[in-house]
Amino acid sequence: MALVVLAVLVAVALPTLGPMQRNYRVMTAASQVAGEIQTARLLAISRNASLQFSVDSATGSYRVIDPADTGNPPRTAKTLPDGVTFQTVPSQPLTFFARGNSQAGIIRVGAETFSVQITVSTSGRVKVER
Repeated sequence: MALVVLAVLVAVALPTLGPMQRNYRVMTAASQVAGEIQTARLLAISRNASLQFSVDSATGSYRVIDPADTGNPPRTAKTLPDGVTFQTVPSQPLTFFARGNSQAGIIRVGAETFSVQITVSTSGRVKVER
């Protein structure tokens, strides 16, 4: 009898695990992208120079670049997890200035019907929203 109850519970719970796992991957990816954006801001402040956060939506990669020295980026490129894509990206790289302020921009990452928005304000504040 206990095995029958367990089998019914597993049969009911199993279909919800897929979307939960997908949503977790998207949330984790959004947090990682937001963290790298914050790193770009902090590096711009510490170097007293402008730095950019660049996204390549075709490959799902992103990186911090120094527009004054494009051949030597301060951070290596990172890639979104499998199944997660950039759905909305700014037309130009986000630029962070020496005081920490930036160009405002929105980046949206997602998978299938679930997505998360990363908003960067002109003050340089980074916010992750569902």
